[in-house]
Amino acid sequence: MESGNEYVIQVKGNQPKLFSAIKKTISENIPVDTDVVKEKNRGRIEHREVYVYTNIEDPIYSQWYGIKKIIHVVSKGIRSNKPYNEERFYITSKATQSAKLYNKGIREHWGIENRLHWVKDKILNEDKSMVLDLKRSENMSIIRNIVINLYRMSGYTSIKYAIETFTNKIESCLNIIYDNFVYD
Repeated sequence: MESGNEYVIQVKGNQPKLFSAIKKTISENIPVDTDVVKEKNRGRIEHREVYVYTNIEDPIYSQWYGIKKIIHVVSKGIRSNKPYNEERFYITSKATQSAKLYNKGIREHWGIENRLHWVKDKILNEDKSMVLDLKRSENMSIIRNIVINLYRMSGYTSIKYAIETFTNKIESCLNIIYDNFVYD
């Protein structure tokens, strides 16, 4: 791309024409590359398949600047003793056809999602915030990020445990800030 940046964007049902074109492309073409990974992690078993498609001739694709590939991810496994089967679809401007590279990158992105956004949504209840003013809402989000980063910088891998440890202990909270930001 002109800016030197590239993208891998997940496509969901909120883009119905693009979503439909992707499903059609996948059903009518053979992938140029495939990667399959089986993992057992935290009591979960996952089987992930990634398929890369280069045949992007549907006119809808021209509305997306620089699109070069379609990526189809199929995840199957067991979570909490229940089977699941999920499909995700992506478009990308990247020239590479390596399904292994996309598999790794998409998986790493979910790691970021789980380490930050999930914590903000589930542990800090950001989605249930009653702050309606946009500027205040943005400020609260920044404060949540600072809190999460302070806890992580202090060695806490569980934000829930860190919150339980420091709730109503203002002196301990200030010590975290002092230990991480005050230099002699």
